Amino acid sequence: MKRRDFLQTMGAAAASGMVARVPLGSPAKKLQRIGLETYAVRHAMAENPEQTLAAVRAMGYTDVELLWSFNLFGRTPAQVAATLKSEGLAGAVRAYVRRHHFVGWERSLETAKVLGHEFLVVPDFRRLDQADAGRLARMGRSLQRRRRGGAEGRDLARLPQ
Repeated sequence: MKRRDFLQTMGAAAASGMVARVPLGSPAKKLQRIGLETYAVRHAMAENPEQTLAAVRAMGYTDVELLWSFNLFGRTPAQVAATLKSEGLAGAVRAYVRRHHFVGWERSLETAKVLGHEFLVVPDFRRLDQADAGRLARMGRSLQRRRRGGAEGRDLARLPQ
């Protein structure tokens, strides 16, 4: 390595330490929560979700992100919530769902509430047809009414401000 390259590399490393959130040499903060997306263990979840979640917790994970697209691995939301509770796991604060979950979106919000989600994220609305667009508009108006309607409605329809 040439001296100039070495000095440039060391200078960049030193500068990055000055800009970093945690200065070099100071102790790093310990993570309080660490989660696993169940997609990573989807084959084991398909065979035995309860045993798999127990193993995930035994590995030290505290949170799991559930796969709605895999239909909660054949379990009801109440069964999944009970398993999470018995294993000491928390469901992720949010869930990524497909747009077809909003065909009966009231049910999707109830499912989210049972599983402990605060947010539902729909990452892809590229192929909306008129029916989808109308459903989303009605859902938005209904959520706004629920949020104004009292604590129960706000709990059910909690979305970022």
